[in-house]
Amino acid sequence: MKPPGRRRIKYALLVLFVISILSLAAFSAFLYVYLDKTSSQADFEEFISEMNARNGTAIFVDTTSAPLTGKDAMKSCAALIAKQIADDNKSATVYAIESIGCTRQMFSDPDNSLKQISRSDCADALVGAKVSIVMNYSDNVEKPNFSIIYKNRADIAGDYSFYNFCQLKEIFG
Repeated sequence: MKPPGRRRIKYALLVLFVISILSLAAFSAFLYVYLDKTSSQADFEEFISEMNARNGTAIFVDTTSAPLTGKDAMKSCAALIAKQIADDNKSATVYAIESIGCTRQMFSDPDNSLKQISRSDCADALVGAKVSIVMNYSDNVEKPNFSIIYKNRADIAGDYSFYNFCQLKEIFG
């Protein structure tokens, strides 16, 4: 026969172990939800803060699904945003992705010259960008999506009038 004190110690240790496991599970769930939210659903202020902490921004303009007028408006808006960023003494590069290829324009260079590059080089630049703004064409203006944990990226989609008005230059500049 065991003394009654040992049985109480066993139960106390078992209860302590169960409470520890439950606390660890709750903390893990909280951390997962928090990281998932900020990795794909950060708010605008968080994204701008991360963007301002970096020296450069890459702007990717995907014109493959846009009509001709939409393509011109998107490229023009991207150039205005890049100029605003470059005016803050930060590097800004615009990548225009089209069905036939990709062009790169670096607004931190004095000549701002366009250079034709391959679509795979554009894709590599998107993967390697510290901060990126991705502009897509859509028949309807969609809610922007910001992420900051795994990648610092803003995904924006709009129509011709959205890009033609280009309020984005004031927001990102």
